[in-house]
Amino acid sequence: AGYYLDQEHGCIPCSANTYSPDGTECLNCPVGYISDEGSEKREDCELRLCGAGMQVNELDGKCYNCPAGSYNDGTTPRCTECAKGQHSAEGSKSTADCLWDDCLPGNYLDITVGCLPCP
Repeated sequence: AGYYLDQEHGCIPCSANTYSPDGTECLNCPVGYISDEGSEKREDCELRLCGAGMQVNELDGKCYNCPAGSYNDGTTPRCTECAKGQHSAEGSKSTADCLWDDCLPGNYLDITVGCLPCP
């Protein structure tokens, strides 16, 4: 597995972004997924990284900015939502970009949990 049989050259490893579970042919990873050369199973295909402030769209394989209210530091394929009570701009790259929402009158900001009622 991870290879396919070529009648002229024998067993050849599947190229990057493909896999071969049974050695008969190399199958393409789904759109937006990548794999190493010689991959054996569909699970070897992983979502590609787009870089900080972006995530891959699994429908078209393209990279798009993280939506407002989320961020990506570039180490994961998907954006992470800011904590409850926080917001961020589109394309945010760090948890530090998640800012606390303004508190309503009669409340104060506790930076560990967010807005709390005034005592």
